[in-house]
Amino acid sequence: MAKSHAFVLGGSGLIGSAIVRDLRQRGVPVVAIARRFGPAERVFLDGQAVETQFVDASAGALAELFVGRVDVVVNCVGVLQDSPSGSTKEAHVEFVHRLIPALRVCWTWAR
Repeated sequence: MAKSHAFVLGGSGLIGSAIVRDLRQRGVPVVAIARRFGPAERVFLDGQAVETQFVDASAGALAELFVGRVDVVVNCVGVLQDSPSGSTKEAHVEFVHRLIPALRVCWTWAR
């Protein structure tokens, strides 16, 4: 059986980075996706870190990011409070409303 490839959205956050470390320790190929990573995170991720503003991406753009590249998507995107750079509704509701159709495209394509 082939190994699953996992994308961890929000892979630089507290929970996302812990999931990335755990999956890597288990031998799962992981790509961490976040707005930005620190220098130590980039070294640890050894080229498997994608910096992008994906929370604002359309469902189509998200699907393009995933299709043919991933078996598992772990969404660790989250914010604790509204700020000038984003709102809780944007991260926890609006993004998920675009993420779900993007994933449907992914797995419909893979069948």
